[in-house]
Amino acid sequence: MKFGDKRAANITTGDIESYRHHRREQGVSPVTSNHDLKLLRKMFAWGVRERLIPATPFKVGTESVIALDPETPRERRFASDDDETRLLRAANPHLRGILVAMLDTCCRPGEILSLQWGDVDMSSRELVVRAEKAKTRRARRLPMSTRLHAVRAGLGDLHL
Repeated sequence: MKFGDKRAANITTGDIESYRHHRREQGVSPVTSNHDLKLLRKMFAWGVRERLIPATPFKVGTESVIALDPETPRERRFASDDDETRLLRAANPHLRGILVAMLDTCCRPGEILSLQWGDVDMSSRELVVRAEKAKTRRARRLPMSTRLHAVRAGLGDLHL
């Protein structure tokens, strides 16, 4: 489903639901689908605030009519406690270090892969994700777990 040449003021709640259904058929995750819907909702809210459109298809009066899809909680990364262990055992040492860094810091792959030695503060056992490498464009200092510290100590050529 595409909105095509349809004017924003003529897009209905049904059109939004059709778009969501189309995205599901494409196999996108609930996280991606919700991201799309949140962006559309913000665009329509902006259009209403700027008086470019009379109403948003996301609301009837003051009531929201399009709910987001349920997502797997971020803290529940694996179906069982064994899954993480099996993943780490299957990975080669280089990949294992990257996976441990991602799991223990909750960083995105690009944030981990862009780390340089200057971003590692061994005295305080912290990693620094530079603002230009972060999705949010904000620098942040992250504690280095004991497990990550051990991996880092054993892999001198790792990106950490």
